[in-house]
Amino acid sequence: SDALTKTLFGRPSFHFGFFAADFTATTTVHLFDALPGCCNFVAPQRGHPSWPIVRPAEAEVYVDQTSGDVCLRKIETREYLGSFARNWIIPLGFHPFQFGMAPHMPRLRCGKVIVQRRSWTITPDEIGKGDFTGVSRDLVLAIEHLRAQRDLPRFVYIRPTEQALRRSGAEGRDKDTKPVFVDLESYLFLEIFHRWLTKSGELEVTEMLPDPDHLLWKEADGRRSFELRTLIIPRS
Repeated sequence: SDALTKTLFGRPSFHFGFFAADFTATTTVHLFDALPGCCNFVAPQRGHPSWPIVRPAEAEVYVDQTSGDVCLRKIETREYLGSFARNWIIPLGFHPFQFGMAPHMPRLRCGKVIVQRRSWTITPDEIGKGDFTGVSRDLVLAIEHLRAQRDLPRFVYIRPTEQALRRSGAEGRDKDTKPVFVDLESYLFLEIFHRWLTKSGELEVTEMLPDPDHLLWKEADGRRSFELRTLIIPRS
């Protein structure tokens, strides 16, 4: 619509990175359809023919020396494609450059800011064999051995790896990529961990950061965290 287009002030935006099949689960139309010609699709996936499509290999990241903004442009023509920070959609709440190395990925820092948390790729072979049915002593010992071997913290998030999702045909379904919280010192969570690992065949385990003892919001009965989502539109 014209009203929606005016909020861009003549500046295009873009989508970069993972594009889930159900990004429209809570909206009526895709952003590309709501703002035709104003939103560029810069991703390795195949975009709709009606969208302005730019291959990632044809684009480069640069810093606007005037504003300090981190932007994207075409390599050949230097055409401005949009800003990483002043964007309509930031996929999954993360920076768009997801670096992954198996079986372990250390923290990535930009100055004092941690831009990517520690993560591990875990396979069923690392748990070993045992009687994991019912209230299982073998399961507790196996997970404790795994934590010692891989230096896993107590509080983590788990999700199937991209390879596991691709094998199962679930890649692109946002609900299947959402991480699940796990406390590795709670037996109920150990069962959840083992069940997910058995089902997917491979898990991506990511540290909880900050952990419950270091949450920002502190009250008399403990620490809390909260999520605040808002949209800020620049004046120009």
